[in-house]
Amino acid sequence: MKKLFTWSMVIMLSFALTGCGCEHDYDEGKITKKATCTEEGIKTITCKLCGEEKTETVPLAKHTYDNGKVTKKATCTVEGEKTLTCKICDNEKVKTIKIKDHDYEEKVTKEATFEEEGIKTFTCKNCGDSYTESIPVRDDKIVLTVEDKINYERDTSAWRFTPFVELVCKIENMTDKDIKGIEGELIVNDMFGKQIITLGWDITENDIPAHGFITQTDYGLEINEFIDTHKKLYNTNYDALEFEYKVKQIIYTDGTTESP
Repeated sequence: MKKLFTWSMVIMLSFALTGCGCEHDYDEGKITKKATCTEEGIKTITCKLCGEEKTETVPLAKHTYDNGKVTKKATCTVEGEKTLTCKICDNEKVKTIKIKDHDYEEKVTKEATFEEEGIKTFTCKNCGDSYTESIPVRDDKIVLTVEDKINYERDTSAWRFTPFVELVCKIENMTDKDIKGIEGELIVNDMFGKQIITLGWDITENDIPAHGFITQTDYGLEINEFIDTHKKLYNTNYDALEFEYKVKQIIYTDGTTESP
C-alpha cells in the first residue's frame, strides 16, 4: 500500500512539472486590449486543443496626426513650419515648409539703343532680391512709335458713318537709304500683354529719308460695334495699350526691296 502511494505521488508531481502534457496548437490570437499611442495593448492566444491561454504585448500604435497648422509662414528667404498634433494624445511634431520662390517684378532700367545694350532689372516684391539681364543693341531698320490714340464718334456731317480710332504714329528710318514704302502689321496689346487686335499697317504716302522720320496721321480703324476686338480697342485708354510693329517688306526709293 505504501508503494502504491509513492507511485501516485510521483505521477502527480510529474503532471505538476510538465503541465497538462498537451502539445499546444495556439490560434492566431485575439486583441483583448487595444494598443494606443501611449499604452501597449494585449493579445491573448488560446490553445486549440486544451484551451490554455497566454498573452503577448502589442506594441504602441502610431500617432494619428491631424492636417497640421502653419505656425511659421515660409517666405522667399526663410523656411516655414507646420505643427501637426496627435488626435489621441496631443503629441506634436513639426514639418518644414520649403522656401517660397521669389516673386520678381520686371523693369527696363536702361533702354537699349543702336549703339549700347540696355538693362532689364528683376526685383523680388517681397525681399528685394534682384538680378539683371542685358537687352541686346537694337538693330531695327524701322521704328514705329504710336504717340497717341484719338477716338471719333459717328458723325454723318463729317462723312463719318461709324466710330473711328486714329493712331498717330512716328515712323523712323534707321537705314542709310530713303524709303518709299513699308508693308507691315501693327499688333495692339492690353497692359498685360494680351493681344487685342492685329492691323495691316502699310506706310506708303510719304518717303522717309535715311536716318530721318515722318509723322503719320489720319491712319486708324473704322469701328464695327458688333466686333468685340474693335469695341475693346475703342474703349481702352491709350495709356493702357502696348504696340508692336512688325515689318514684312521695305521698298527703297532706289527700287530695291528688303524683307527683314
